[in-house]
Amino acid sequence: MKAKKFCIEDAFRVEKNNELLLISIQPRFSELILNGEKTVELRKRLPKKLPKFAIVYESAPKKQATFLIKIKKFDAAPAKVIWERYRNKCAISKTYFNEYYRGSKQSVALIIEKVLPLEKSISRKILQSYGLTPPQDYRYAPKEIVMDIARR
Repeated sequence: MKAKKFCIEDAFRVEKNNELLLISIQPRFSELILNGEKTVELRKRLPKKLPKFAIVYESAPKKQATFLIKIKKFDAAPAKVIWERYRNKCAISKTYFNEYYRGSKQSVALIIEKVLPLEKSISRKILQSYGLTPPQDYRYAPKEIVMDIARR
């Protein structure tokens, strides 16, 4: 059964911050998230604000945002603890995990509650026209901008 497309404006019915997180993910990992094999996204730091939704921008070659994730929780802990808790949910090898966190002081797991495909994808060009350059880590997308993009 194909997933129902999600209207981005719906996220703001439950989002208290009036901002969504914008995260960039490699297409190989976004595909794993979309098909349910990857339910934990790893990052090197905790965002300052902890919204319930994130717009997922798929990096090259796709270069577009095609879905949102509803975030169940953020879990910050030493890398060893994060690996023990989520090794079966992050869809990477122990070697890749160790390489990713080499030299990092913090490790963070974004626990994905739900994947919400967007009605319309958002190109990099459109995001940049609103000053939302896809980030290495996190960026915040204010409600007014997201709503304007959604109306395009």
